[in-house]
Amino acid sequence: MISMALGGLTAVGVTLDFTESVVNFFKSLVSSIPSQEQDMLSIIKMDPSMNPFDGVSMGITSVLTNYATVICGVLFMIEFLKYTIKIESVKFEYVVGLGLKFAVAKAALSIGGTIIDALTATANDLVTAATRNNTVTVVNAADGNNTLVLSDATVSGNVDKIVEIIQNTLNDLNFIQAIVPLVTLLLPLLAIKIILYVGVVMAYGRMFELTMYRMMYPLPCGMLLLDHGRIPKRFFASYCACALQGPIMVLSVQLFEAFLTKAVNEAKDANDLSSLAFTMLMAGLMMVMGMLKSGQWASKIVGEG
Repeated sequence: MISMALGGLTAVGVTLDFTESVVNFFKSLVSSIPSQEQDMLSIIKMDPSMNPFDGVSMGITSVLTNYATVICGVLFMIEFLKYTIKIESVKFEYVVGLGLKFAVAKAALSIGGTIIDALTATANDLVTAATRNNTVTVVNAADGNNTLVLSDATVSGNVDKIVEIIQNTLNDLNFIQAIVPLVTLLLPLLAIKIILYVGVVMAYGRMFELTMYRMMYPLPCGMLLLDHGRIPKRFFASYCACALQGPIMVLSVQLFEAFLTKAVNEAKDANDLSSLAFTMLMAGLMMVMGMLKSGQWASKIVGEG
């Protein structure tokens, strides 16, 4: 009987150790989700002028400004020669118009950076308005609209609730029975982590693209006299679209957090891991779709799509 009792204690000890190890493993996975979200949001909210390469880009911009001034002068001479070749049909208003175009092109080189800063500030304001601490309404066909207040407390609460659901599931099931629901939850969690890494890479990609636009703006500004000014127009429209990607990315993260919060609350009431896993995966896929499509949607908004 003593040996049986010791065997029972050993089995209980193994079960407790297994439960604790599984709970800690899943807790580490779930706890990393908010930190990855925060990293992604901090990159999106970063002002391009504050990135580490801004000093280098300013030096390149200064050199490009000199080249752009030369290009502007060459284009002016070409347009002027076009008019002088047909000397008999040259009118005074044509010459004045050409001079005004040159003056505008030269001014564009000076104020191009200011325009970019204004577009960036507007996009940053939109990102700030779309960040957390907002109410999000999630449509539920059965229960109507559910308004959720998304805050840092909500995110940390989601982590605690998911860990609690896992703990309750393990308490109700034995080792064999717990394998299927745990694997069902593990796969969406791993997928979400990959999705969040993709989001971080896309946020860095947007920041790099904004930096390149800010660095190269003198060239399109210097070509204002070419092709009826379409080149600088399209350049600033493209920059505006890139800047608008930020708010769309943030809203995609907000949507993910809203559906995750809703799924966690429902799963906690029903203690249903499978439903939680499915909704988490769908929310993650919606988020990555929104981020991948953000550039295309932003381009369509400014008429470039």
